[in-house]
Amino acid sequence: VQGGFTSPSGDASAFKLIEDNVSGGHVLFKNNITTGSGESTISIKAKADDRNWIFIYDTEQLEGCYFDLSNGAVGTIIGSPDAYSITELSNGWYDITLTTTSITRVDFQVYVAIADDSFNYTGDGTSGLYIWGAQLEFSPQATSYIPTNGAAVTIDSNSTSVVNNTGIVERPITGVN
Repeated sequence: VQGGFTSPSGDASAFKLIEDNVSGGHVLFKNNITTGSGESTISIKAKADDRNWIFIYDTEQLEGCYFDLSNGAVGTIIGSPDAYSITELSNGWYDITLTTTSITRVDFQVYVAIADDSFNYTGDGTSGLYIWGAQLEFSPQATSYIPTNGAAVTIDSNSTSVVNNTGIVERPITGVN
């Protein structure tokens, strides 16, 4: 991952997710992000560069979706995610989301893909795509991007949603303590 690229907000805070030069999946992930059950949504702002496909995958539910960052289209859908979307922003950026329902843990992974339905390939070590504003929420839908700058941020008036210092939006799930 390289930083310092122009983000949708106009500053130099976007990153280029670069594939390595081995055969396999080219993934940016954090396993077992949090425990819990219920609907959660991951949203990421992404932009094509040398690669124009991105794949978001929930490893617990085995559900995911490919997104075409050149044409603003949804590609192959894996399993039965609750919801997914791609929305055009400006300057080639797209807001992509995936919503699934976890049983014991929230565990999303983000892959650079070489084509629709193809994230396993031999990379060249330099190609990739741009990402910015990744956000995970315990919610059936994404909210607007909330920068955390390493501290908790309240995002609604009754303080039921906060962003923790890892950038994950935490919302209580109805019926779960």
